[in-house]
Amino acid sequence: MLHAPVKLSIANPLGFAEGSSADPFAREALAVAGVGTWRIDMVSSLATYDALTSHILGWPATERQEPALAPVHPGDRALVEANLQSSFKTGAIHDVEFRIIRPDGAVRWVRAIARPPAQGWGNPRWVDGILYDITESMELRLAQQESERAMRTLINNLPGVAYRCACTVPWSMLFCSEGVEALTGYSATELTEGKMTWAEFAHPDDFAAVEAAVAKAVTAGEQFNVQYRFVHRDGSIRWIQEKGIEVRDADGTPLWLEGFIWDITEQRSALEQLRWTASHDSLTSLPNRSLFQERLEAELRRCRASCERLAVLLLDVDDFKQINDTMGHDAGDALLREFGSRIKEAAGDGGFVARLSGDEFAMIVRGAGLAGINAAAERVLEQLERPFQYGKALLDCHASIGAALYPSHGTNRGDLIKNADMALYAAKAEGGGKLRLFEPQFRAEMQQRASGLSLARCALREDWIVPHYQAKVDLATGRIAGFEALLRWFHPQRGVQYPQTIAPAFEDFQIATAISTRMIEKICRDAISWLEQDLSFGHVALNVSAGDFRRGDFAEMLLARMREFGLRPDHIQVEVTETVFVGRGASYVESALKTLSREGVVIALDDFGTGYASLSHLKQFPVNVIKIDQSFVRDVDTDADHAAIVRAVINLGRNLGIRTVAEGIETEVEAERLREWGCDYGQGYLFGRAVAADEAAALCVEGVPSGEPLAAFG
Repeated sequence: MLHAPVKLSIANPLGFAEGSSADPFAREALAVAGVGTWRIDMVSSLATYDALTSHILGWPATERQEPALAPVHPGDRALVEANLQSSFKTGAIHDVEFRIIRPDGAVRWVRAIARPPAQGWGNPRWVDGILYDITESMELRLAQQESERAMRTLINNLPGVAYRCACTVPWSMLFCSEGVEALTGYSATELTEGKMTWAEFAHPDDFAAVEAAVAKAVTAGEQFNVQYRFVHRDGSIRWIQEKGIEVRDADGTPLWLEGFIWDITEQRSALEQLRWTASHDSLTSLPNRSLFQERLEAELRRCRASCERLAVLLLDVDDFKQINDTMGHDAGDALLREFGSRIKEAAGDGGFVARLSGDEFAMIVRGAGLAGINAAAERVLEQLERPFQYGKALLDCHASIGAALYPSHGTNRGDLIKNADMALYAAKAEGGGKLRLFEPQFRAEMQQRASGLSLARCALREDWIVPHYQAKVDLATGRIAGFEALLRWFHPQRGVQYPQTIAPAFEDFQIATAISTRMIEKICRDAISWLEQDLSFGHVALNVSAGDFRRGDFAEMLLARMREFGLRPDHIQVEVTETVFVGRGASYVESALKTLSREGVVIALDDFGTGYASLSHLKQFPVNVIKIDQSFVRDVDTDADHAAIVRAVINLGRNLGIRTVAEGIETEVEAERLREWGCDYGQGYLFGRAVAADEAAALCVEGVPSGEPLAAFG
């Protein structure tokens, strides 16, 4: 607290000797520097200001006397008073910066330097000093301090570490931001005090690469950017990315390295997961086609350099479509997972297994010749012998395998895969469950297959599919009882073509299904056309394969098409061969045939006696008609064995209430014998070949050709 005011003279506030030469010189110097002078009476608390000080404080530029603390900003008065009292009591010079408020309300920054008079002056009661405006420099300083504060806040709150360290290994830290503790487990203080150097954090396996990257960038005068692992204080391994540069002085002398480090462990993990996902199959976790091709390329480079052999095996799950259709996609997925697991186990550590697509897998076997391929295939097939349990069901898990050898069957990736694929196709064509090694003649067979598929697709696209109809004759009356619809297709240059020209299409599920659907639509159109012409055609029999039943809704689809066209169930018959009764899909075939039979559709068993059916199938399945294969009908009048078989089948049918149709009748004698034995219907060249729909319509009016062929019917 300042003492009560006492009035003082203000003639010489700094105590310059009156009339001395120093007095005007000193005042001139202070004025030039913009420095004012003042004196405060510590007893009266009055301050005496010279003209310059008055001007600085916002008053008229004259000497004046005012209460000492009047111009001081309220927020700084305690600071100023404390400094004045300390100076007065101790005789020490005090230097203080504070704010003032001018009469016009403007706030300015000033600097005051105070000291009491020298002790030789007696018992002083005042403090003298100087004052000058520092507003501009203070604002710059405060702005800089704010900038530094903001920068510190930013640096210390960034998800990483800003640092400055020594230029050379072990990279002792000179400065690092507070984020270093979260990153390393060590505080900034511990690192700058030398408790740990940055080189000690680097993972031992990565240190040499980091050191080389930094040295290379420094030598080139460039920024370094490196990713590496480091060891946290708790022992965990994390990934970081570091960007930095060497700082040099004006003479080019290295001073330090500085830069930024941040944790990329999660990004690295996410990237690795993305890379894994892009190169692996999500269902089986095996490498996918892309990674398989990369690996095969790498293995081929190695083999070329080392003159080693290599085998590529392609594996396909037998009857997988049937399992998917009958058991559902969940069962199919489970089977694929188990299949992948088993062939991976069979391949062992030296083999590479991948899932290429769908139910197709691949294996690379190093150093394998013919014996190695056979051994690998045997291990696979042996692994697959065990049934696979899905829920309460046991599923067979068989495979067809095609193989190609490097360099015998190809020296590049494309040829090896293509040739192994040809071998796989050959294995499946032979019934599956076996290994086939590539043979050169497979190329011609594959080209023929590709040609057949291309023709079939073209026939579908251009609507060249057309059914032809072969008459079935009632052997007792000689009248047409119905027709069998046979597939034909019309080529613009070659004319009418037989199914054999597109035979490969029937092994392709999608194309075969499309052909079957097109045939059904056209058969229905022809049948309704005949009805609209009031023609009595009996029925049309269409051939249905095991592949048709695999679509899952064949019976429902056929019935819907018949209703759509206005056909009765007795207008359409369904012919199946004995092969549809065996295999995994038998139960599904049975269900479809029973659905059709309940609706009144007649079911005929084609080529009876030539396949795998047993007599129990005649009881298990709703068979209404047996068609005796032409191989037994041919020469029935001269071959006693054939005659016995045919008579036995006819008698079997009569006893079971099943009608019989003899196929391939070519002579009058054959027709007469069959009529005598009680065969119901006949079909063959004797009665005419398959003809187009308009010719079949004419037959419905005119009957089969007259003359010798019908002489037997009197």
